[in-house]
Amino acid sequence: MPENTGYTEKQTFAELKLKLNATGGLGVEELSAIEEDTLTIYTTGGKQYMMPNAWVTEPGELGDAEISITYNCGTSPRL
Repeated sequence: MPENTGYTEKQTFAELKLKLNATGGLGVEELSAIEEDTLTIYTTGGKQYMMPNAWVTEPGELGDAEISITYNCGTSPRL
């Protein structure tokens, strides 16, 4: 409640920024066109998260043999 704490928090989308090797089979166009995809994230600490129905926020950028891409999702539950 804003009256009790003096501030409010606004919910935001889960966001995942990736740099992918550009020498693979998928190109910038294919990755940028994704509208609904399920991503599973495995952390080095052994935790797993899922981003169901994730979408690409803006076209990917091709850099030094890498593609920078950002995914958003409404939720990112821990598995």
